[in-house]
Amino acid sequence: WPEWIRRIENVSDSLPTVVQPGEITGRVGTAFSLRHNVPRQCEVVAGTTDSIAAYLAAGANELGQGVTSLGSSLAIKLLSTKRIEDSTRGVYSHRLGGDKWLVGGSSNVGSAVFRQHNFTDSELRELSEKATIDMGKELGYIYYPIAGNKGERFPCNDPNLKPIIEPVPDSRKEFMCGLF
Repeated sequence: WPEWIRRIENVSDSLPTVVQPGEITGRVGTAFSLRHNVPRQCEVVAGTTDSIAAYLAAGANELGQGVTSLGSSLAIKLLSTKRIEDSTRGVYSHRLGGDKWLVGGSSNVGSAVFRQHNFTDSELRELSEKATIDMGKELGYIYYPIAGNKGERFPCNDPNLKPIIEPVPDSRKEFMCGLF
């Protein structure tokens, strides 16, 4: 835990122990086992964030290698021996074994914006088959599609930044391409 969090009165003692992703932390409790019909010998394993899982799944393992992953947000991670934190830019680090760090940030620009504008899975599939990756650029749309009403974390940390998603064209295909 960062020093600033450990200095907060009455917080330090209640923080869980930080362990490596994949580490077995124990077994499920009796009450949980009975309530959810899970075998009592079921192990509890430490997890990680979706963007770290994407980094690991990509097979990147050398210093300086980076991975960008698109989920509900857009995340960038780079393997480093230095921990870097810059809250003004939304840059943070996660320890990744021994002396290595995943340095990066996560933007609120991501796939969640499609749900916000009521795109369904089937609609996205259908429209994607008819679209080209450059169509949004060719149409001249310049969007900054933040999911939610406002707020960005990376590359700038601005809780009041508003999305730019205008004009909204009549064509759902054009709109989808502009959001990409």
